Amino acid sequence: MLICDRDKWVYVSVPRTASLTVRSVLAGAYPLRRRRRGEGEHGQIVPADCKNYHKWAVVRNPYARALSIWLFREARGVAFVAEHASLRGRARYVSLPTNVLAPARFEDWMVWVNEHADQFPPVACCSRYLQQAKPDTVIKTEQLAEGLRDVAPQADSKLPYRGSSAMLLPRVERIRYLTPTAVSLVKRWAQADFELYGYPKEPAGADL
Repeated sequence: MLICDRDKWVYVSVPRTASLTVRSVLAGAYPLRRRRRGEGEHGQIVPADCKNYHKWAVVRNPYARALSIWLFREARGVAFVAEHASLRGRARYVSLPTNVLAPARFEDWMVWVNEHADQFPPVACCSRYLQQAKPDTVIKTEQLAEGLRDVAPQADSKLPYRGSSAMLLPRVERIRYLTPTAVSLVKRWAQADFELYGYPKEPAGADL
């Protein structure tokens, strides 16, 4: 979460929604402060002194985000949940193989996500993650440049892409991971996102 007191806005960053790119273009253009120490990079609760600020967030196509979260998890392995020692189901999570890029593994991962998203916010769907922050403006990653011009016009509109999951699996290969089983699991996980943000419920055409 980034806060601009001068212009009175709060950027609520959702994991795996181009947050690294957004932070990079905001950092040089605005005087920013991060959320209080110890509350994490992707804070969910807007500080009380910012309750009247304009709150905004970025969301992503559920299929693209589900794959991105999984690939990020593959890159970091068990370190992804190391700080959540009390997480229910952690043993099963840790037991899932890492660095095994196969459609069946993605299906296993989505089963786990559906069972534990309530206890582990980084894998919650966007709408659930943003329940407490209640952003005034929501920007889709597909319209990021245009959306940023509205909420943060001083930001660099070139938006350099700095994603990490693409290094593990080229985008052109990702569609084969969306098996019928995986598609069904993503629909279940992100049902609210499909309805609230208007994303197509089928993966065809998704920017993976």
